[in-house]
Amino acid sequence: MKNNHKQQRIFLLGEQGVGKTSVGRGLARTLRFDFYDVNAMIEERSGVELSWIKDREGEEGIHCRTQKILNELLNKENIVIAAGNNINSNAVNKTLSHAGIVVYLQASVSERLTRLANRRKTDEKVCSKTEQSNFNYEGIADIVINTDSLSRPAVISELAKQLMPNISSMNS
Repeated sequence: MKNNHKQQRIFLLGEQGVGKTSVGRGLARTLRFDFYDVNAMIEERSGVELSWIKDREGEEGIHCRTQKILNELLNKENIVIAAGNNINSNAVNKTLSHAGIVVYLQASVSERLTRLANRRKTDEKVCSKTEQSNFNYEGIADIVINTDSLSRPAVISELAKQLMPNISSMNS
């Protein structure tokens, strides 16, 4: 794992339904870091849902907004970022891997569909990019955690345990 000041940024990556937002909020509380959800920031700033942007501008519209927000967040420290499931370009992945600790949260397709069953904004193509994204995420991840059989508190605890030595050393 990297051992410099960049560890003050933790990026949570993974497909829709793996728990980036819920785990991110809990992890940020545990570490006493600030939490940012890129998808929520895009929707708040644009005043529309991601699906609206995707329908009118395609994936490129979301990628452009994602990159802009990530660039802003790179100026902050002691943060946990739920980076959304729109992070799949090599340029963005390279930026993240140099800017902080990249955590890849995994979950099986069936588990993700179960988690998303009650969501209003569930993407109908929830599994369409799984294989490509897994490769991209694993290629840059410092930590990989499969969330299938773990509760949210268990994922947060495991992640904090893996991060703590590095967090402690950077704050000293």
